[in-house]
Amino acid sequence: IDSISKTEPTKLAKTINFDYYQSHAYLSKDGKTLLFTSEAKDGIGGIDIYKSEKNDKGVWGNPENLGKTINTVYDEDSPFLSDDGQTLYFSSKGHPGYGSYDIYKSNLVNGKWSEPENLQQPINSPAHDIFLINHATDGSGYFSSSRKGGFGDLDIYKINYLKDPNKECIDKNNSLLSITQNILDEKNGNVKFNSSMGSNFKALKFQWSM
Repeated sequence: IDSISKTEPTKLAKTINFDYYQSHAYLSKDGKTLLFTSEAKDGIGGIDIYKSEKNDKGVWGNPENLGKTINTVYDEDSPFLSDDGQTLYFSSKGHPGYGSYDIYKSNLVNGKWSEPENLQQPINSPAHDIFLINHATDGSGYFSSSRKGGFGDLDIYKINYLKDPNKECIDKNNSLLSITQNILDEKNGNVKFNSSMGSNFKALKFQWSM
């Protein structure tokens, strides 16, 4: 930290710094790939994500737009690349989602980025969900969101990823626990909903609708 604080920032060349709005940049773990966002005139629309590679002489190459699979006519922002360089996380207003910015991921397959996958709820919401970063070793991540329930504007949230989301719940007798649900329609027209679950289950959220 001390050495960083004493280092003067170095402005990158005009090949990287366009004469247009640029909002975010991310440097890969090996320091050879720079992802950044720009409203450059040759883009697909709005803010697009670009990539530049550093050559053996330490010079950054001409930026490459990530293309229409990733970029839309609307805004894309906050690119984050996994340590192995195979998974791209970013936020977008243009891909199908819950509204405003949603967070997506895309995998590098045979040199091309796959169709972006929405990370779904509870990570995404109708509000701004942006600036995702993942911790490489402890199974957690962080992102910013303007969703309801925060302190105002963008708040920082932590994600704890489940190692086995489909894990079977076993009781003390090594038997699978189950959830049972019954809907009773009584003669007087009232509807009763009965649900029971094993002691190893915990209800995180429930909703009743007709």
